[in-house]
Amino acid sequence: MTVQDVARIPFTGRSRTEGPKSDPTIDSRWWQAMEAGITGTILLLLVLTVTDSIVNADWVREMPDLRRTGLLALAVGAVLATRRLRWYVALLAGIALGFVVFLWQVLGVESLGGQPVFFDRFEDLYFRIEDWFRQAFNNGITTDNLPFVAFTTGGIFLAVLLSTWTVLRWRNPWPAVVVLGAILAVNVSYLEDRQWNLSFGFFATGAALLLMRTALLRRMDGWRANGTQFPTFISLSFVAVTLVATVLLLGLSRGLPRPDESSALTSAWDSIADPFNGLNDDFRRIFGGIDSNRGVPVHAFDDFFVLQGDISPGEGIVLRAAAPEPGLLRGASYDRYGGRGWQQSDLDQRAVPDNIPIPEAAGSDAAPYRDRREVTVRLAVERSPAVLFSFGVPEQIDKDTRVEELAPTITQIDLTADPRAFARSDLGEALAEIRERAGSEDGITTAGAVALVPSQYDVLDVDPPEPGAQPTSITLASSPSLPDVLSVRGPDRLRAGFTYDVTGTVSTASAESLRDAGTAYPLWVLGRFLQLPRSLTDDEFGRLRELARQVVAGADTPYDAAVALENYLCCSVLIDDAGAPLIDEAGLPRLLYPFTTDIDLPPPQADSVSWFLFENVDADNLPVGGYYDYHASAMAVLLRSIGIPARVATGFAIGDQNYDGRTDNYIIRGRDAYTWVEVFFPEYGWVDFDPTPPDPEVRQIFAAGGEVAPARIARQRISLVDETFATGDEGLFLDEFLEEFLEDFAPDSRLPEGATARTTGSNWWYLWAPLIALGAITAMSASGALAWHLSFRGLGPAERGWRSTERLARWSGLRVPPSATAVEHATQIDGALATPGIARRIADAYGAVRFGRKELSPDQYDEVRSAWRDVRGRFVRRILHLPQPNRDDLWAPPALSVDEDGAEDADISDAESTES
Repeated sequence: MTVQDVARIPFTGRSRTEGPKSDPTIDSRWWQAMEAGITGTILLLLVLTVTDSIVNADWVREMPDLRRTGLLALAVGAVLATRRLRWYVALLAGIALGFVVFLWQVLGVESLGGQPVFFDRFEDLYFRIEDWFRQAFNNGITTDNLPFVAFTTGGIFLAVLLSTWTVLRWRNPWPAVVVLGAILAVNVSYLEDRQWNLSFGFFATGAALLLMRTALLRRMDGWRANGTQFPTFISLSFVAVTLVATVLLLGLSRGLPRPDESSALTSAWDSIADPFNGLNDDFRRIFGGIDSNRGVPVHAFDDFFVLQGDISPGEGIVLRAAAPEPGLLRGASYDRYGGRGWQQSDLDQRAVPDNIPIPEAAGSDAAPYRDRREVTVRLAVERSPAVLFSFGVPEQIDKDTRVEELAPTITQIDLTADPRAFARSDLGEALAEIRERAGSEDGITTAGAVALVPSQYDVLDVDPPEPGAQPTSITLASSPSLPDVLSVRGPDRLRAGFTYDVTGTVSTASAESLRDAGTAYPLWVLGRFLQLPRSLTDDEFGRLRELARQVVAGADTPYDAAVALENYLCCSVLIDDAGAPLIDEAGLPRLLYPFTTDIDLPPPQADSVSWFLFENVDADNLPVGGYYDYHASAMAVLLRSIGIPARVATGFAIGDQNYDGRTDNYIIRGRDAYTWVEVFFPEYGWVDFDPTPPDPEVRQIFAAGGEVAPARIARQRISLVDETFATGDEGLFLDEFLEEFLEDFAPDSRLPEGATARTTGSNWWYLWAPLIALGAITAMSASGALAWHLSFRGLGPAERGWRSTERLARWSGLRVPPSATAVEHATQIDGALATPGIARRIADAYGAVRFGRKELSPDQYDEVRSAWRDVRGRFVRRILHLPQPNRDDLWAPPALSVDEDGAEDADISDAESTES
């Protein structure tokens, strides 16, 4: 490509003159180089501003240098724009070259570096993107950064290619300004204002210069085509004037409030962005690890949370709490583990008026759980969390709220199977009696079986349904006797200054009481809180279960097992070959799972908990550890692997360090984010456990043989554990009956012992995604066509053709004086579209029918319709700034004549057509 090519790129795509004969300067190489250099420099400024902003954001460690990608796309677009190729051929060629650049950039990332062969790397890339789509279309969670790298690299190349093409080939700056500006805005909106002034200042300058430049180039194209002389250095003059004006405007803008610092603009933006919050949630769900390299906030309290890498909780104040004591402020609980994070599944939403107890609003008159006390706190919002917080399980709030609680669990039970599988549930006795009576001489009827089902269950179906037949299966709906609240949300988005009083309940049950709670779990507990993902391989699940069994060996009750795992994860000390504890740089014992927020993301396809427990080690083969999300998730998964119902809860931990004596409030900052475990005990409900490592002082006490109180953070648990976990040889409390129950009952769980690992989801996304997109495009097109035709309802063919032509003329920017006739308007249209006489024919038909009271013959109507199709196509190309086709053979039709009485023709003159 030469500089002459760039300077001479035509606006319309048609051949044109080489310029005015009287000024040969514009044909010289230095002048053409200057013109090409001005356009190229402006485009280069825009491209480098956007790509450099993304590179400096440092989203992920694997991101290639997008500045190189942008420069290559700019070069490809410039070369193709100068070639006399049809626009679609050139764009397809650019996309093909972009695919080569894409593979070169993406296949060189670090996570694919272990694959020495190109095909192996490509195959790995394919399967990882396929897994990303599977998770995206099946409501899953993924932290694999490679799809984000691939999509960003491909998107940048395509955006720069199209921007360059439209500027150089069609003199249209808006795709470059809008697309690149949107990319920059999205990138900066996720950052902490460190690039706002610099990036947007450069981009605003480049955008203003580009708008000026393309407008001037269009004028210059017209001048050159008509042989009109213009100043040789007009481009430099326009650049100088525009640059000075832009700098002055940017200087003045420094005195105005920045958009991210203005409360009014922030509120307005929040109002605009509220409808799109769901899209933002999906973005975080499927790109959970993209910003691990710079640190991210921990919890958004949505219906999922991702096990991330490096986090940055921040020092900003989130809440102020007027509380009677420190403790755990619960925001949301999560029941479904997906290998890369946690989700809330199958929720019911209930509106609860202010100051109405949540159980009362749900219509529940069940007795409350035993040994729980109420804690009331007043909270003032500083930032805008998505949920309302409470100490323990929320009971009553002084604001109108929206409570999210567990939906009923539907279970189909095979009555012909061994009932011992349900021996540990509260349905065990009923099922045993049904089986016993079914095997007796008299048998049991369907009605008799239904009568034996405990009252807390709703019978949905019995097979066979006949009352006198002997049943073979029964389907039950199981719900908590009291609402099991996972989160509470306000009616609207919470703003800073929002204050509310909330009462929650926390467990005060003693260790002895919890040991005696037993394992008579209801089906809604067993059906939700023993789930493990089928994506766990047999090896991963086997290691998890074996570790849990080793840790809880000798535990006789679920409570003892929970305490054992809590202490193991928080306080286990590394020992050397001689049995002595390893000491870290601070002189303290090195923990087996130390606390740190600076960790890598789990590898793609790896289970996050399994990786945290067994594989997350440094170069010296010492454990790296993790933070509260990982410790809590590990404890919940290990408990589930041995049949103990558990889930995780997220919120904030507040202690004495949060207390502000001046205001008598606890000040809660981002750094106080926390995650812990809730374990279910029959009749006692959910009890908090905290497996995150304690302060260094507590570690020192533990290493010296002292006792540790696991309530160090969960301060609402009054009863402190006064013993460490046992290490005897007694068998586990979990016997084979409960294991059989797990195998028969939990079809959505990772089946223990001998189960076959199976990946959830399907590969139908590659079929449904294009079909859905095609359906949406078809629906939008059909709606637009219908609206167009309805707007001309009641008009005849000739009137409809002319009114349509007038409308497209307005849309394309053609303006006509109010006094102009239809024929004068049509003449203007023919001149603008280079269609001699075509629009005039439509106007003549309109005038003949409208003013001459004539009727069109079928042949004349066909001619007018053909003329309308030609004009319509050219208007569309004009509106989209596409080059018009070369049509030297356009037929200029004669003036329309309409047969009035079969004997003579009546011409419609310009004077008769008076309506524009």
